[in-house]
Amino acid sequence: MKKSTIITIIVTALIISISLIIIQTNKANSIERQARLDREQKIEQERLDRKTKECEVALEGLKKQYSNVVGIEYNDFFMECYVSFLDVDTKQIQKSALSDIGTY
Repeated sequence: MKKSTIITIIVTALIISISLIIIQTNKANSIERQARLDREQKIEQERLDRKTKECEVALEGLKKQYSNVVGIEYNDFFMECYVSFLDVDTKQIQKSALSDIGTY
């Protein structure tokens, strides 16, 4: 075998090896990134569940205090519970931030 052929084979093998290492590294990084995103989504969902539960607890107190309260929901954008109630004057469902209602 010629010396140049051996060098070509060695260089080709090195290029293939390096390419495989890069592919495996990228794959491992992608798996780690996805796992991190999954953890972050789980934490966010747990936070939303906790906030929703806090709203539901507040609803129970509000229903005891006000007869026109019909529901409650957590608004993540405003990071606040919003209470639905029947406006006795207009006979329409209105919404108000829990913090605007006062103690419950």
